Amino acid sequence: LDLALTGGNKTVSITQQGSASHMASINLGGLATGLTLTQSGSTQQFYSITHSCATAGGCGTISVTQGQ
Repeated sequence: LDLALTGGNKTVSITQQGSASHMASINLGGLATGLTLTQSGSTQQFYSITHSCATAGGCGTISVTQGQ
């Protein structure tokens, strides 16, 4: 997965399961964006995020779970 979003008021939910080879590179910019990322399966995982947000009301919630 390689994801780039700009703008705002988005909710992104990503699940990668299976037997390893998980990767994610996520780039978020703009207004509030919520992100939930879950990677499971037999070991290999990678995750990288760049989040650029400047709003008075906050920038959204980011939740990441990796592993079995």
